[in-house]
This record gives sequence, C-alpha cells and structure tokens, in this order.
Amino acid sequence: MLASVLPNLVLFTVLTLVLLFCFFTDAACEGTDFDIVTFGAILFDKTDATIEYFHDHVSSSVVSEWKQSGIRQVIGQAEIYPVVLAKRVWGNKLLHRKLLVFVDNDSARLGLVKAASSSRPSRDLILLSVCADADNNTLSWYARVPSVSNPADSVSRGDFAWAEELGAVRVSCPQPSSVSAEAASVRNSCVG
Repeated sequence: MLASVLPNLVLFTVLTLVLLFCFFTDAACEGTDFDIVTFGAILFDKTDATIEYFHDHVSSSVVSEWKQSGIRQVIGQAEIYPVVLAKRVWGNKLLHRKLLVFVDNDSARLGLVKAASSSRPSRDLILLSVCADADNNTLSWYARVPSVSNPADSVSRGDFAWAEELGAVRVSCPQPSSVSAEAASVRNSCVG
C-alpha cells in the first residue's frame, strides 16, 4: 500500500526581495604610525532614490584595540569597520532586503564572505556584521570594487564634493566605544 502513495507535495513561496540596496565602503590609514584611521560609506537607496553617506575617524581607543596584538597596520580592520557601521546606520532601510556591499580591500571582503579571519580584531568585526544581518534579516553579498571606482574612497578621506554633487545627504554614524567588548558580549550571550 505504501508503494502506491505519492509523496506529499509541499508548496511554499519564497519571497524574493527585488529591492536591492547597495553601499560602498572604504577606509584609510595614514600618518607615520598609521594612527590616523578614517572611514566612510555611501548608500544608494533604489526605493526612494536617496543617496546618503557618512565619514569619521576611528576612535583612538578602537585603533588601540586593533593594535593590541602587535600589528602596526590596521587597514584590514578599518575596511570591515564601515561595513558594520553602515548596517547599523541604515539598518531600518535594510530590513528583509538583499544588500550588495562593495569593498575595495580583498582581505576584508574575503573575511566578510567567509565570516572568518585569523585576526581576532577582524573576527570581532565580522561577528558584529553577521549579527547586524541577522537582526535586520538581511542577505548580504560582498563584491570587489577597484579603489579608483569606489565612490566611498573620497568620502573616507573627508572629501564630500562628489557625493554632495550627486545630492547625497550626510548622516551621523555612532561608533562603539569598544568593538572587542561588544563582540565579547555577543559571544557570551550565545554561550548563555
């Protein structure tokens, strides 16, 4: 009798989210000790045709956290940082959406794609990025953009002329006082 029973056909609908948001991010480490670390991001919102951007310096306390392991150059962490902040700043726009993130640093992009890194500071940032995706129910795709084609390159260095010429609006970008403490809190809540 079981041989003659057809398997149940389960029908389900996958809501494909056609509204795609994209943002470009960038960071710069300058100065003799690479201690001047800046970042920026620019969002292109297809739903209402707005363009927004942010720019700031990474706080010295966060840069110190990144350098605790003895590394001198923190560009890998600096390139992931605006991705995390952008997902927070624009989280309300990203709810239940597909997101295309352009990054011009391959180590940062690969860390975000794999959700892994051998660097503890990068792992902390990647964890916060993954949590932002989970909180927003966002599906993120990371793509490489050459620096010369990255509209966030000038923004990350404090040059907003091109962004403002496009009609972009500057938005504030709150930063965590400690990335490692925030990541530790997330890890501890998972272990429970």
